[in-house]
Amino acid sequence: MKNKQHIILYIPMCLMLSYWGYMKVALPIIPDLLTSFHTTQTLLHQFISLAFILSGLSSIFWGVLIDRFEIKYFLISVTCIGIVTLSLISISTNVWFWGLSYIIGAIIMGGLIVCSRSFVMIYLTEEADIKKALTMPMMAGFSAAFFTPYISGWLASVIGWNYAFFIIPLWLILLLSLLTKLPPSPQTVNKNSRFIDNIKAMLQHLKNKTFLFNILGIACVSSISQSYYIAIIFWLMPNYNIPIQNLALYLFPLLFPGMIIPLFIQKIYRKIGEKQMIILYITLLFTAAFIAFYLNATFSIAKQANSWLWVIPGVLCSISLVCLAPILSFRALSTVKEHYNSASGLLTIAVYSAGGVGIYITSFITLNHFYLEGIFILITTILLILCMNKSQGAGTIRT
Repeated sequence: MKNKQHIILYIPMCLMLSYWGYMKVALPIIPDLLTSFHTTQTLLHQFISLAFILSGLSSIFWGVLIDRFEIKYFLISVTCIGIVTLSLISISTNVWFWGLSYIIGAIIMGGLIVCSRSFVMIYLTEEADIKKALTMPMMAGFSAAFFTPYISGWLASVIGWNYAFFIIPLWLILLLSLLTKLPPSPQTVNKNSRFIDNIKAMLQHLKNKTFLFNILGIACVSSISQSYYIAIIFWLMPNYNIPIQNLALYLFPLLFPGMIIPLFIQKIYRKIGEKQMIILYITLLFTAAFIAFYLNATFSIAKQANSWLWVIPGVLCSISLVCLAPILSFRALSTVKEHYNSASGLLTIAVYSAGGVGIYITSFITLNHFYLEGIFILITTILLILCMNKSQGAGTIRT
């Protein structure tokens, strides 16, 4: 029983690792894709943005399937489909086949990310376990977002970009072995669950103002940070001659906060206080916007700046995401007592569809016009503050 409890606690972490690893695996091989498909960097950038948006929106129907199949058997089924489908990306012969395959893969992986949150609320009952299970997946996701493209970059440089995509199917095989050991969930299977019922449940959650404004806050901070993780590679490639095996190194300082901060964040909150820490994270976002303005004003031509300087605003944004997302997620989910899959689906939309919108916006930003990134961060931070203020004044209603 103890071993099963251990598996239950860490399954959400594995699910997050799978999704984030998949969404970042293509980043270092962008130069190879540009050459192989004779396409533009903007088109690839926008394919990735669409993948994020649709993977988030896919939670609208994933929640229904989870209810019908029971979460354990749903995870096993989706993982098996993912192993087969994601392997097909490596045989792409043109940019449109690659883009469509990548988007379909993102939608499939979206089923796993929905489960990473609803799984926590279904299997766990202790508040300490819930908070840990909501925090640890973020650490796994950030680690995967660095190590996966780092490995794929080296594979692409040695044996070709096609083989880089096999990293995720191989990981899913390992995940499948863990899922088969899960005990049945306490969730009651609802064979009559319909898509319209899931949408109604989502709309019911949105009537809860505390839940609504907290997930809008998550959407704001995610749109900034998620877009930066993707855009940094596209920003650097036209201006700096960086070998593909080294491109992932620029992701490391952006993602490192997510790898390390969850380990001691609860101790910081107990010593300093959650309210004071939130003020700090908001200040970091404003500072990131100021640095973006400064870099653009100081270096009229991007190549005049050291390539690592462009990473600094993203690091500050990343710290804010890592620390704010668990706070806002817990505040939102603590007001929910049923329909956890639909609630998790709304959180997924907030994180990844909002991230996709941010990625699309940054596809029109270049280092030579980096003040636009500063404006984007500034506007989104102001919206974040408004959402957090609204959530505090809404009261707590369990839906």
